[in-house]
Amino acid sequence: MKELILTTYTREEFLDLVKEAIRSELSQFPPNTPKQTDKPLTIEEASEFLNLTKATLYGKVSRREIPVMKRGKKLYFSMSDLIAYLDKGRVKTFEELNEEAQIFLNRRKLRR
Repeated sequence: MKELILTTYTREEFLDLVKEAIRSELSQFPPNTPKQTDKPLTIEEASEFLNLTKATLYGKVSRREIPVMKRGKKLYFSMSDLIAYLDKGRVKTFEELNEEAQIFLNRRKLRR
């Protein structure tokens, strides 16, 4: 876990540092191309991608649990929407929870 050192930066300076750190981290990953993430998938492709039966997928669509596009009687799914749907179910690690707790506590100390 990295240590967080607080100094007397102005809000704008602090935000600039955070933005630069985020840009630096994101530059290490290849950019997503629209061809990969926004390709519309059929119900068969989406059920295979999510490892769900078509019946389960139809149920999730009817309960509006999963984003879908409809054209006539056909259903289409965006790959990026399905990935976002999967990410919502991600469980955080203890390390991530501890880091969030530290950030929260540090913010509370700054406000006082």
